[in-house]
Amino acid sequence: MNNFDSLEEPVVLSPERRKRGRCKEHHKREIQKKIKYSGDGKVPRIGCIHTAGRNTALCHADQLTDADIATNAKKFYETPSKVAQDQFILNLLEVGEPHRRRKKVENHDSQKTRNVEVKYTLLTEDHPRKVKVCKATFTEVLGEHS
Repeated sequence: MNNFDSLEEPVVLSPERRKRGRCKEHHKREIQKKIKYSGDGKVPRIGCIHTAGRNTALCHADQLTDADIATNAKKFYETPSKVAQDQFILNLLEVGEPHRRRKKVENHDSQKTRNVEVKYTLLTEDHPRKVKVCKATFTEVLGEHS
């Protein structure tokens, strides 16, 4: 039987790894994320049928040119980082309280009480001006679907 109590030699850890380190950017999930947030193959378009005669207070998508739509999509997908894309979306949204409340219905289960009102806008080529659009157009132009 061996007795190792008398060994005086300390154990030295090597600074080098014995195995290859992980490269997270080559994982399948990370590759899927890059594809999802890259915008490749997505064609921005107007996603509603609102015209000057119908629902003009809600959506002014007919004022957007093809160049405006392409500019919004290009700026959104400039960086494939989700955080930067979320920041771009937040700059285009106006969130507030609803100005109008509907009358209460008898069946309270079907009553929707919303405490938030979201207004969607898109940029035009003369950048400071924003055009108010509906949710369908907003999500179609940016290639996101909720």
